[in-house]
Amino acid sequence: FINIIGDKNRTNEYYPVSDILGDCTEEDVKITYAVIDDISCLHISDNVHEENNTIDLWIAPQYNYQPIRASAVSDSIKIISDYSYNEYQDGVWFVEEIKRRVYYRDAQKQSDIHYLTKSLVVDDEFTVNCEIPSELFSLSFPRGLMISNSITGEQYIQE
Repeated sequence: FINIIGDKNRTNEYYPVSDILGDCTEEDVKITYAVIDDISCLHISDNVHEENNTIDLWIAPQYNYQPIRASAVSDSIKIISDYSYNEYQDGVWFVEEIKRRVYYRDAQKQSDIHYLTKSLVVDDEFTVNCEIPSELFSLSFPRGLMISNSITGEQYIQE
């Protein structure tokens, strides 16, 4: 179990590591509370021991545990991705924008040199779980194909 630290009001919360990050162990991962742009998050940090790299992920419970920020840092490069969301239905959140910043790391000066910023923006409006007319789909199955209907339990061979 991992004790999530960093918030005096929540120090008694424990989460099984496997529930959060699969096969990681307590030695691999540190989880703390954080706030990014006024959004409360869980900050998950992993040091990749063999390669002196770090991977950090900030996930927001209010956005169904989707990432707010992700970063990967090595000796030579740092990549930071920030995510913003739009609520399309009650409690259904989709990415509105991903902004990725890339930095080269100057070991001699111990500083990061900005190289690139890219943004991916979802600017189309869409509806979640809307009805799709069946006439939009036309399926034809080749002759001799075994077809199973898992809802009705029926099976037949296409003629």
